[in-house]
Amino acid sequence: NAASVQTVTGTIAEVQPVIALGGKVTSFGAVAYTLSDPGSVAAVDLTDIAATTSGLVSEVAVTELTGTIAQAQASFDATNIALDGNETVVISDTTGVTAAALNALDQATTGAINAATIQTISGTLDGLNTAYASTEIAGLNAFPAAPTVPDTGPVAAADLNTLNAAANGLVNAASVTELTGSFAAVQAAFDANDA
Repeated sequence: NAASVQTVTGTIAEVQPVIALGGKVTSFGAVAYTLSDPGSVAAVDLTDIAATTSGLVSEVAVTELTGTIAQAQASFDATNIALDGNETVVISDTTGVTAAALNALDQATTGAINAATIQTISGTLDGLNTAYASTEIAGLNAFPAAPTVPDTGPVAAADLNTLNAAANGLVNAASVTELTGSFAAVQAAFDANDA
């Protein structure tokens, strides 16, 4: 019976066997965990620990989270995980990434986000431009990350040109049915399509 235990301290690797005891330890559900991993940790390890307790999970030395965008976001969103909000994030997503999810993660931390693994990304034109313009999101052009714009119309040609200039991959704007803006901006968009 571990009813008197209020806090468990240690690294993730040290805490996981304690949690794995499961039914062998009773009254252990509200314990707080003070984790001391230095540097980088997998985001999913934090949420896995947090899911076992109603107590607070604190990472006192972590500076970097790794994993998918969803896993990192879950760590920041969890009400019983204490992070500083300035951790860097190294994401592992390759395809199926949305600009909305990437921008939400950017809002969750003031640290840099390494997005170098992303090969495809989709989202509204505004969302995509926000992601590419962020000073905290790095590596979107490590691959020719081909952005897909689902907007139909009207779409500002200048905004489409901004995305085209920022993206290393081919911008898929096949769903756009109407362009607005100056003649020069619209012409530039068509010229880019012909290039």
